[in-house]
Amino acid sequence: MRVDLVYAPAPGVIERVPLILPAGATVRDAVERSGILERHPDLRPSWERACSLFGRLVPPETPLADGDRVELTRPLIADPKAVRRRRARTPRDKNPEERTAP
Repeated sequence: MRVDLVYAPAPGVIERVPLILPAGATVRDAVERSGILERHPDLRPSWERACSLFGRLVPPETPLADGDRVELTRPLIADPKAVRRRRARTPRDKNPEERTAP
């Protein structure tokens, strides 16, 4: 069966690894066969919590089907809720053209 493994090591950078795996292969098999952990050792401690199939988190023991896309996500840098709260507290000008220069 054919599957793709996708990882974005940095914003705007995508690494796609097409794989041919035997029937009954799992997400773990795809990750191990792809060589992604050797190229990105920083993934080793957390990759098992960052696996998804078409954007849905799954455990590494999840069986794969032909045409699946396995995605590995990197950890968040900032908590999205905290960022929204901080943005909501920041005063904003309603009309920037009305600003006066000092």
